[in-house]
Amino acid sequence: MPRIRPGIARLFRLRPRSDEDLARELDEEIEAHVALRAAQLEERGLSTEEAHAEARRRFDSEGDAKRALLAAARARRETHPPRRLGRVMDDLRQDVRLWLRRIRRQPAFSATACLTLSLGIGATTAIFSVIDSILLEPLPYHDPGRLVSVGHEVTGDDPQTVGLSTGAYFVYRESDAFEHLAVYATDGLNLSGAEGPVRVSATSVNHAFFPALGTVPLLGRGFTEADDEPGASPVVILGHGAWRRLFGADLDIVGQTVLVNALEAEVVGVLPADFRFEARSPLRGVEAETELWLPFGLDPARARNINFSLQAFARLAPGV
Repeated sequence: MPRIRPGIARLFRLRPRSDEDLARELDEEIEAHVALRAAQLEERGLSTEEAHAEARRRFDSEGDAKRALLAAARARRETHPPRRLGRVMDDLRQDVRLWLRRIRRQPAFSATACLTLSLGIGATTAIFSVIDSILLEPLPYHDPGRLVSVGHEVTGDDPQTVGLSTGAYFVYRESDAFEHLAVYATDGLNLSGAEGPVRVSATSVNHAFFPALGTVPLLGRGFTEADDEPGASPVVILGHGAWRRLFGADLDIVGQTVLVNALEAEVVGVLPADFRFEARSPLRGVEAETELWLPFGLDPARARNINFSLQAFARLAPGV
């Protein structure tokens, strides 16, 4: 509390500094100048004792300076008495009344100024929110510092970053640098719930996707290597929102059969409510939360290095 009161007093000028406070501050200021001058004289070859003596000699008139400054401070206090809190509030009320009168006299200008301020504050808030979510706030996954994006840099006249081909995926997943290599691709599919088929944002992933993020389903299980094999029985994992919205948060949903694009698939899991993974949705062309998850079922026999459209990320192996 003692550290706060001087700051408040200076803000509202409730209490002037005493002669003792001012004298102490002046002594500290003069000593700082003496030390600085002595250091400069030492650099020119004088000894420490000689430098301090010479610097002190050049400030022999410090007593006269202190007396003059103290006299000036007293004169200012007499001509400019400290403002009390009540006077500060009176000044504030007068400023508010003046501001309101100006608004009434120039409503168009005032509305334009308020609109400009509102747009500026809104734009600044929106930009900060994006920067905070992308750069400052950590990813909502287990040990996000171990997650890396995986792709290819294309050089030339039109440099860009592309994803992986199926051939590259099967090569990179054998790398010792990755504990898990995850690939995914988004699509829009029809999911039949209690009220009939609904178009949802879907993402196909490999079996390493959820382990790479450290995500454990709320109900059921994640995808296994067997689910990810070509020709495996169709299975799906429901996003938490789709589970509640389309299936009424049915706790017995795991093991039931749903229709995905009119094809039967078994529900093997439901993701927790706090899981978020946004990918570009073909339904809206913008980033959207996935509501349905399917195994990729990539076939090594059909792997090619032609279409580099697989989005990929990886969790680094321990020690990498």
